[in-house]
Amino acid sequence: MAQTGVDTPNHNGEGIEKIIAQEARIRLYSDDDIFTASMAKHLPDNVDFHGKGGSPDQFTYSRVPPSDIYLIDIAETVLTPTIAEQVVNNLGEIRRQQPESYVVLFSSNEQWVDPIFKRIRDANTQLGYVNEIMERPTSSTPTNGDMSTYVPDISAYIQTRVSDAIRKATSKSDVLKCGGSLLDAAVEDSTILTNTLATIGEMHRDFGYKVILTIGGGPRHDAEKAILNILSDEAGSEQYADAARNVMYRQACLLEAVGRSIGLPVAKVPPEHLSLLDLRGDQLRSVIPIVYLTNSDIPASESDAHTLQFAEDARLPVVRFLKNTPGIYDRDPNVHGTKRNRFHQTIPAQEILDGKIDRTGDDGLGNHLIETSALELLQTFKYTKAVHIVDGTKPAEVKKALIGAPTGSYILQG
Repeated sequence: MAQTGVDTPNHNGEGIEKIIAQEARIRLYSDDDIFTASMAKHLPDNVDFHGKGGSPDQFTYSRVPPSDIYLIDIAETVLTPTIAEQVVNNLGEIRRQQPESYVVLFSSNEQWVDPIFKRIRDANTQLGYVNEIMERPTSSTPTNGDMSTYVPDISAYIQTRVSDAIRKATSKSDVLKCGGSLLDAAVEDSTILTNTLATIGEMHRDFGYKVILTIGGGPRHDAEKAILNILSDEAGSEQYADAARNVMYRQACLLEAVGRSIGLPVAKVPPEHLSLLDLRGDQLRSVIPIVYLTNSDIPASESDAHTLQFAEDARLPVVRFLKNTPGIYDRDPNVHGTKRNRFHQTIPAQEILDGKIDRTGDDGLGNHLIETSALELLQTFKYTKAVHIVDGTKPAEVKKALIGAPTGSYILQG
């Protein structure tokens, strides 16, 4: 969803829904030329529609083109166990590479009762690869595959799904981590943090987005982490742990003070009170919580891991890290620039652990972008499947992330 601005605010979110609905991208994969042509004819011009012929089971999704809604049509595909498995694998690749997209699978009535189709149904009910499965007419149906009535109805339904997805987005909770690198940038220019927080406040106040902020250690953690390398006895380690907890508390106090100075209804929430947060009700319509630690045995110095653990406990599929980088590159773009430095729209957590990218920052430390412990933790989760790296120094990019427009990079669980 290419986002360029926001309509006049209103408390129902209608202005922003209109913009996104007009600019949503839909991508259709089908081996049925009649169905493809009919869908292209009936979808309105303001939808970025992509049609592609060829059997969906034959596609190799080494890099899935970004889209907001994927329409995967297999209604005319002759299913075999091998083809069914390939369809499931491709659906899984879409979900892994585009974790926030909406996926619709079209099938025929004959396929639905075919035992082979059970494997594909499982992709919807058990694996979560598909949002919904819809039956459609085919050349073997009594209507002889007549699309004259079906296609206009289904194209209208798809457009409705865009608005439904937007309403769902505004009703869910988003976890935004104000990372240490963002705080580092704010040391040089305080308006970076205030402008970003103001944007978050606008989305919360004017469009009803429910947001939870978490915090990184930033410059305050550097001293404690250096001391950790010196302390080796048990007492010293406990002193470090206490210091790390105090740092996180002070960071939360700082973020709370900055937020309140610009009129945000922020409030820090200590670990022992996290159970009082209602992420699915209306509580977050009136307050923006700041979570700085979880009730876990994760060391207090590992703020990335705490943020991920909070998202997993809340059963949120994606957590967003606001950093001072436009996304993920082979090397830190703040050190090496972006020229001849490959950008990764998505990258599996394991590839980062395997050293596919260099996480060394300008301080010479190799744990930038995301902590190793957080990557390892992500791989074990049931609910949280991705980390969205967003340029938190640019309010427009933060706004894009919240509304679902393309921005930044994703670290995927796989």
